[in-house]
Amino acid sequence: MSSPTPSSPPAATSSPRPASPASPASPARQQPPTARPRARTPLLLACGGSFLAFLDATITNLAVPSLSSHFHVGVTAVSWVVTLYGVPFAALLAPAGRLADLFGRRRLFVAGAALFTLASLLAAVAPTLSVLLVARAVQGVGAALLIPASFAIVLADTAPERRAAAIGLWSASAGLAAVAGPALGGVLVDAVGWRALFCVNLPIGLWLLERAARLPAAPPAAAGQAGVRRVPDPVATVLLAAGIGAVVLGLTEAERWGWASPATLGCLLGGALAVAAATARSARQPAPAIEVDLWRSPVYAAANVISALFGAALYASLLLGVLVLVNVWHYSVLTAGFAMTPAAGWAALVGIGVNRSRRQPPPWALVVGGGSAIALTAGALALWLP
Repeated sequence: MSSPTPSSPPAATSSPRPASPASPASPARQQPPTARPRARTPLLLACGGSFLAFLDATITNLAVPSLSSHFHVGVTAVSWVVTLYGVPFAALLAPAGRLADLFGRRRLFVAGAALFTLASLLAAVAPTLSVLLVARAVQGVGAALLIPASFAIVLADTAPERRAAAIGLWSASAGLAAVAGPALGGVLVDAVGWRALFCVNLPIGLWLLERAARLPAAPPAAAGQAGVRRVPDPVATVLLAAGIGAVVLGLTEAERWGWASPATLGCLLGGALAVAAATARSARQPAPAIEVDLWRSPVYAAANVISALFGAALYASLLLGVLVLVNVWHYSVLTAGFAMTPAAGWAALVGIGVNRSRRQPPPWALVVGGGSAIALTAGALALWLP
């Protein structure tokens, strides 16, 4: 299974480019400080976009058994409802960051929210699994636009002295959404049905669109030395998306095809080569799909690796936990949803506590502490559960 990287959303991409304050296209420089809105609406709007994008990365987990029964297909086929959201989400985050510089944060946010909301409506009324899968892929594209645009809003429309706290709240909203998704999904599937998972996005999406339309339009980034604003390299963007998709296809279907089959090996090898080609091409493009230069920073590279490892642990455990609870231990969907709730509660409490603490713990302490807790818990589950 493949999912977008976890509660630190943009860490595995360069989309919002927060670590490059000297960048001439930094979203924070699109608008003078005196023009920032006085209300807290921009921060609330940004957190809402982040929450919605990451909520849908996990909210469908508890619907997998229900979808399998409804469409009369196996779990592997239904798992694409989860996966086809994650592939475009992960693959398009990096080029979408440059689009935020190019067209302005408000325009990109409105485009992402509109696409996400329309795709949610299509998913809610989908008559077949094929239509649902198409809708989920389009949702992933909308989410990929929302994340860098919402982060740009945080940077540009927050006073400098409050920016660190605002970034913390924005990141916490994404982490809370990812962990709360299965719990909320269990309640909705049990009480209403799987279509409610996508209906819940509609009022939130419409609210985001209405509020985003009130934000002052930021001017696009200044043109480069050649006097032309450049869109992200389309060839590298396609290679990146195709490579990630091929790897996910190989991993998802390996059990059915066989791990040593030509189809599985071809997908894994071909996908890796496509991603490598996209990276190599980005290193020599004036408007790269991937900001390769950022990876020369040890801190940036380490943060991305940690974020990717955390995402692999988080999203795999969330989906696997749901399948074990429902299919092996025969929990009802509602009971399984409540069983997943404590994780969401702790994520919220820790995030808020750390953000409000007067003595901020060093990042390494949080990483080591959180990683150790995950490792110990996973080991205990693997060894002690029947």
